[in-house]
Amino acid sequence: MDIGKAFREIMDLIFPPACEACGAVGELGLCSACMQQVTLVEEPYCAQCGQPFDPNVSTPPQLCASCRSDAPHLDGARAVGLHTGPLRHAIISCKFKGRTSVAPFLARLVAERMVAEAEYSWPLPLVEVDALVPVPLHPQRRRWRGFDQAALIVQGLAPAVGKPAWEDCIQRHKPTLPQIGLSPQQRRDNVKNAFVIPDEGLVRGKRLLLVDDVYTTGATGNDAARALKAAGAGEVYLLTVTRAAPDWHPASQITEPPEVPAGNASCSR
Repeated sequence: MDIGKAFREIMDLIFPPACEACGAVGELGLCSACMQQVTLVEEPYCAQCGQPFDPNVSTPPQLCASCRSDAPHLDGARAVGLHTGPLRHAIISCKFKGRTSVAPFLARLVAERMVAEAEYSWPLPLVEVDALVPVPLHPQRRRWRGFDQAALIVQGLAPAVGKPAWEDCIQRHKPTLPQIGLSPQQRRDNVKNAFVIPDEGLVRGKRLLLVDDVYTTGATGNDAARALKAAGAGEVYLLTVTRAAPDWHPASQITEPPEVPAGNASCSR
């Protein structure tokens, strides 16, 4: 018997599912009204990393400045929406408030983006990948939190898209500081060589899709891709629920409450 599952079911009876943003009872994740406030990542965006371009620019480039100057290990990255507003609230509820029942909702959003990607001008072969790989937490962090949010998303995503979930094919062996508040260069230094591949034969020649909750600078996903490719993986992509709003977007100017709760700063991501 799964005691944790039984406990969650009892709690859902006592406290019915409610929207993580506005509290409307009856909907798990975000209600339809709050979903209308979600800023989806849509074209135009960088063909490589998926960074949104200002739609008011008449002729946006194919690649952003970062991807032009320093080609990432990732073969491509995409996100469902910007990390702001109701969608940010849903991720914080799952990640920092222990609302793991939100994970299936996030997985559904990722599944929809994974399938829809083929309709965009610069499609990535996300539906053709061999396996889904959650970007793992360090064991210390997972023990502290009690779960791995990326793994929970993949567990809901895998059956929805008919792909296997390889939760143990990559491991985070280096404790790192939380990425929140670090500069882009500090983020890259923080996660450099943070991942190892325990079974290189498993990933050799495979096309893999990394899955995570948030894309900020791409440093974490890029180092995970580096480790997988060093082990012989053929192609590595990244799909996240959200990504940081670009500087030109009004959402980047919104000051929102810190995501890391008190007492959490010393735990590694």
